[in-house]
Amino acid sequence: MFKKTSMGVAALTFLSSDCKATKINYRPPEGATPWHKAATHSSWDEPTWKVDYFVPNFGPQSVDVSETQSNIANAEDKLKHKL
Repeated sequence: MFKKTSMGVAALTFLSSDCKATKINYRPPEGATPWHKAATHSSWDEPTWKVDYFVPNFGPQSVDVSETQSNIANAEDKLKHKL
């Protein structure tokens, strides 16, 4: 009785009139939430975690890593741009 296209058009028409995208910017006021902290600076500038830690060497470099570094060097030479 109904064709697939007419049902699809009807559903699209119904949904398109009700759906609207809106951008909501919300930041709770100070004291409204227990986890609220005032934004001060980026933690990347002054890290609160341990830095310059030991990274173990597990042997020779993998073939994939060597090929990737070679491909990057070739691309840098062709584009005359250092990544």
